[in-house]
Amino acid sequence: MRYTTSTLLVLSLLSATPCVAKPTGDGWYRNLGEAQRVARDTGRPMFIVFRCET
Repeated sequence: MRYTTSTLLVLSLLSATPCVAKPTGDGWYRNLGEAQRVARDTGRPMFIVFRCET
């Protein structure tokens, strides 16, 4: 049950990402799909930060 809940939580967070494709001036991507593509193309690892802005 716990594994199913965790999986659903991760999938819901992934589907809620904003649709901004370019990195900001600080080099962070706001779109997970674009960041995955760049990481795959460059061979670099990803560092993912989940946070809530108000």
